[in-house]
Amino acid sequence: MFEARAVGDPTIVSCPGLGEGWQKIEARYDGTLTIPADERRLSARFSLELLLDRSTGIGTAQGTWRLTEPPEPDIVARGELHAVVGATEPPDPELELHGLVSGRIDPPDPDMPAKQLLGNFAASLDEAASFPHLKGSVGDPSAPASTPAALLPSVKC
Repeated sequence: MFEARAVGDPTIVSCPGLGEGWQKIEARYDGTLTIPADERRLSARFSLELLLDRSTGIGTAQGTWRLTEPPEPDIVARGELHAVVGATEPPDPELELHGLVSGRIDPPDPDMPAKQLLGNFAASLDEAASFPHLKGSVGDPSAPASTPAALLPSVKC
C-alpha cells in the first residue's frame, strides 16, 4: 500500500489542441510505501503527468516512482507507471488511476541480485483542493481493485 501527499501545488494547463476541456496536470507526491510481509516502510516519491478531459472525466497518466529506505538516502527501487484515469461521481470527486508499474528493485542484501517489478496498480487522487492526496496499492491481490504484481530476478534464464 502507498500513500503520499502533494509537494506544492500541481501545474495545470489547458490543452486546446486536444479539444475543449482537456488539461495537463503535473504533480509530485512524497509519502510511504508499506510492505506488510516484510514489515518494511519505505519513503516513496511519485511524479505524475495526467492528460484529462474535464468534460468526460477520462484521461491517461504517466510518471515515475522511486523508493528509499530511511534513514539512508540511497534509492532502492525505481521505475515507471502508465495508467488510465477516470473520474468518480460527485459529491466526492476523485480521479481513479488503474495501470501498470514497472521497474527495478535492489534487495536489502547486497549479495542478492536485483529484481524486476511488473505489476498492476490502483490509486486515487482526491480532486478537491488540487489533488493533494495520492493513495493506492501495488502487488496486493486482496485490495479492492485487484493489483497483482510479479518480482522476477534480473538474471537471464
